[in-house]
This record gives sequence, C-alpha cells and structure tokens, in this order.
Amino acid sequence: MRVLVTGGTGFVGRALLRELEDGIVVTRSAASLDELGLSKTTEILRWPAPSQSRLLVPKDCGVQAVIHLAGESLASGRWTAGKKREIRESRVSTTKNLVQSLAGLEPRPTVLVSASAMGFYGSRDDQELDEAASSGTDALAGICRDWEEAAIAAQMLGIRVVVLRIGVVLGSGGFLAKVLPIFRKGLGGRLGNGRHWISWIHVEDLVCLILRCCHDANWSGPVNASAPFPVRNHELTQALAQAVGRPAVVPVPGFALRWVFGELANVMLASIRMKPAKAMAAGFPFKYPRIQDALDDLVASPKA
Repeated sequence: MRVLVTGGTGFVGRALLRELEDGIVVTRSAASLDELGLSKTTEILRWPAPSQSRLLVPKDCGVQAVIHLAGESLASGRWTAGKKREIRESRVSTTKNLVQSLAGLEPRPTVLVSASAMGFYGSRDDQELDEAASSGTDALAGICRDWEEAAIAAQMLGIRVVVLRIGVVLGSGGFLAKVLPIFRKGLGGRLGNGRHWISWIHVEDLVCLILRCCHDANWSGPVNASAPFPVRNHELTQALAQAVGRPAVVPVPGFALRWVFGELANVMLASIRMKPAKAMAAGFPFKYPRIQDALDDLVASPKA
C-alpha cells in the first residue's frame, strides 16, 4: 500500500514511516532525507504553507492511503491569542486544504486516517469516555471538533475516514522527552492534586493502531487511541519515579502552572478518562496496556 504521511518528521511520524514499505512524507522543510533522519526509500513531497495553500500531489502518484498527523504542538509555549490561532490553523485549515487536495486525485485514496486529540472531550472528572461521548466546551475541544469535521468532509469524496482521538503518546519525544530529565534528577512530582485522569498510549501501539485503521475497512469515524487502562496523574508520577529509580516528591501546585503557562495549564490539569471501546471491541492487541509495562520498556531502553 502506497501511503502519504503528513507530520512524518515528528516522533510518531518517524516511528510510523519505519513500518511502511512505500511511504511519501509531506514536510514544510527544505531539508534532505538524510538531514531529516528518514530512510532513503521514503519519498518527500514539499508543502511549504499547509495552513494557507493546497498540497500539490502528483495525480499519478498512486497514493492509496493518507495518514494526517501534522499540527502545531500544544505544549510549545504559553497560550496567547496568537498561539491559539496558530494551533487552530495548523489543524483545521491544514486539514481542509489537504481534503481539497485529495479531491483532485484520480483514483482517490481509499482511506484518510486523521489525527485528533483526547482534548475533544474536555475535562470530565471521573466520567469514562468512549467514542460516543459528547465533545467538551472549552477552546481545545472546539478546535478538535472543527478539526474532525474538516477531515470527515473527505467522506463526500468517497474516502473512508478515521479520526484518532489520541491520548498522551509515550515514546522517544513529546511528553517523556520533557519530563524524564526532571524525574531522573529526583525533581518530579504530581501536577495539582494529582487526581485528574490521563489517557495515554505507547507509540508502538499507536503505530499499530494507525496501520490497522488503514488496512481494515471496518474501521471508520472516531476512534479513541489510548491504552485500555488510563491512570490518574499521581499514579503516572509514581510509575515514572519507579521506572527511573528516583523519588518524586516535588508537586507543582495548580496556581503555579496557571501562572507560568496561562490557559495551557487547563489542558495540563484536564481529567480525561478515555475508553478505547472500538479498539477493544475489535480485539486490537495492545502490547502495552498498563502504564508500568510501557514505562519499563521506554525508560530501560534507548527509545526514550
């Protein structure tokens, strides 16, 4: 299967491309494959301004599946009005432009697997959230809702669409890259009161889930991309401390997070307890269903 991947230079995208036999990576960068650290068997398609223009896809490229992972990082700085606009445009506008680009292909891809985020649900305390749960009412939930609608528009082109509501991804980048150095110094601790739920997934399981959604025509619509056993923040804190063999006794009060990160702190303290109901019903084989197994694998190996 010939697969086009946006966001392929991120740590999830790189892990995905390693599993593809015939991949085309879409990037804004002018760098070479060597400079991007990608395999020489991967093709590059440049998209300099994804939120402002369509992607120029060669009509004869033979793409059968599209995996759309591109988007501005949520945790790359304080949430100013400008930052929120960048996040929205990088997801909603880029997805609209991508779908419009696919309309010009003949034949068209059979499937679009588009990233969304667990932020779709908003903070819901202890409520267990399967794919039928309603969206939240905060700013991030609104962005996720519009992001998903932009992707689902591809159904009008006869393309099967899957939107992955992705939890915190544990792997060589992202969350773990930020917190492991802190925990290894013995300076880790819970956030706020530590009781908020965190839905997470090991990067290997996420890659396998993405590929399953590509190849299995029974998958469509929203899919919760998270492990079957979410944890509270204080449980994650203790699991991280155990994995690195250091204490975690330096809590970060909620007011301090809000002072430093502004509105982003609400995302960091959100309680989102996702249940991957569709994956579980389909018998998806999670390799790392529990947090300690995932962290033992990642922290004890070069993956993180």
